[in-house]
Amino acid sequence: MNNEVVAYDSKGFIINGKREFLIGGEFHYFRVPSKLWEDRLQKMKRTGANLVSVYVPWSMHEPEEGKERWSGDYDLERFIKLCEKHKLYILIKPGPYVCAELDFGGHPDWLIAKIANKEIRLRMLDAGYLKLCRKWYERVSEIINPHLITNGGKIIAIQIENEYDHLIEYGEETITEQDAIDYF
Repeated sequence: MNNEVVAYDSKGFIINGKREFLIGGEFHYFRVPSKLWEDRLQKMKRTGANLVSVYVPWSMHEPEEGKERWSGDYDLERFIKLCEKHKLYILIKPGPYVCAELDFGGHPDWLIAKIANKEIRLRMLDAGYLKLCRKWYERVSEIINPHLITNGGKIIAIQIENEYDHLIEYGEETITEQDAIDYF
């Protein structure tokens, strides 16, 4: 085994030098009242889980452009700290597209006007869209960076985008595999 913080081989993950068999599930903190988060995490832990997979939907945190909410039922940092308290690794998924059966895939509705006005092309290698995504990622990064495993936290992986392969075959705007690679 090597001494990287997170590594993997043909047998699985190695975290902080220890082989880990990851067992987990999805937890949509934004759909559960925050007063119930700890109870639900404890129940996950009792099932043998050691991993929580969690979306961070842009639409929930910035429902109006420039007006963010990160407290109460949207307090991502508190949720992460609860996961850490219960020794649960975290796979965090800030999108920008998360799907999660959310309207518009978790994109904020205010992007619709920008699309209609042809200011941006969603989920494409588009300067206007990528500028907005960068701002979103910078904000999320402020919250999650202290909780990365490399900083002593429990976030072991970050997933960007979700279900992107669907665009290649089924999207309204035809994109190629190379377009997708360039976008990522």
